[in-house]
Amino acid sequence: MSPLVAILILAGLVAVVTVAGLLGRARSAAPRAARAAAIPQDIVPAGARGDEATFVQFSTRFCGSCPAVARALRSLADDRPGVVHVEVDITERAEVAASLHILQTPTVLLLDRHGVPVSRFTGAAPRSSYLRELTRVLEPGAPASPLPS
Repeated sequence: MSPLVAILILAGLVAVVTVAGLLGRARSAAPRAARAAAIPQDIVPAGARGDEATFVQFSTRFCGSCPAVARALRSLADDRPGVVHVEVDITERAEVAASLHILQTPTVLLLDRHGVPVSRFTGAAPRSSYLRELTRVLEPGAPASPLPS
């Protein structure tokens, strides 16, 4: 095989892997419809939830992107009355991760005013995605973004 053909094959493989990685990253940060299972009271007590909505962020000590996500969610909660951000460290709480099917951190659940999960983010999402979902929950007449199940 000539060196030129080998270089072209290698470049093609790099391009395919790069595109697959970018598509996977975009899909993981997109909001999904959350299962309507209630969050156990010992994780987020009723008194810790917001009157309008609650961002529940599941993190671990070893998560590199969790602090940035926490800052974004705190900022959104500070800007909107009745919205709260709660961070739950699941490093030593495997039962929580198992019961809520958390396979990656950060995982963020957006709860409505009744404490019911309505959106789920797996991985770090842009602040605009969190804001769009929060707006959808707080303003029911706002255009809905499609949420895959």
